[in-house]
Amino acid sequence: STAWALRHQRLGLWSTAGPPVYWPSLVDAVVQVVNARAVRARILVSQWAWTDPTMVPYLERLVETGKICEISSNQCEGTLEVKTFVVPGWNSTLGRGRKFPGHSRVNHNKYIVTENTANVCTSNMAWSYFRTTVGASLNVQSITVAKSLMDVFDRDWESRYASPVGAGG
Repeated sequence: STAWALRHQRLGLWSTAGPPVYWPSLVDAVVQVVNARAVRARILVSQWAWTDPTMVPYLERLVETGKICEISSNQCEGTLEVKTFVVPGWNSTLGRGRKFPGHSRVNHNKYIVTENTANVCTSNMAWSYFRTTVGASLNVQSITVAKSLMDVFDRDWESRYASPVGAGG
């Protein structure tokens, strides 16, 4: 698709609890594009009280898989970067003594954006959401809209709340 052929791919994602489900078609698409095309793919995933504890190890493996061609005889064309976004106080939203309301202290964005296309949706980027729930999705081909959403992504990506996957938070 045209989205994968573009130079920059940004994914702002929200994580949720639940059994981890490997989503091979999504993982394969991300790895394929960064190994074959001059694309800079960046994925920003929220980490909060409802994050599945296996999320970070899965994301670490994704980053490692995206770098496989660097240690082989193949020439890498693109790059894959993954960061977690951690809002302070995320671990103070559960139980009686919580400081913040439940289901708060999270960057709740769910979108994909390239230079000229934006997808904003209500579903988490997890296979279980696409398989078992009904959500809404808005796809817009507009350089102006995409630029506005890229600015939001870049602000969050460069934020002090964003850390490379596996760096803690």
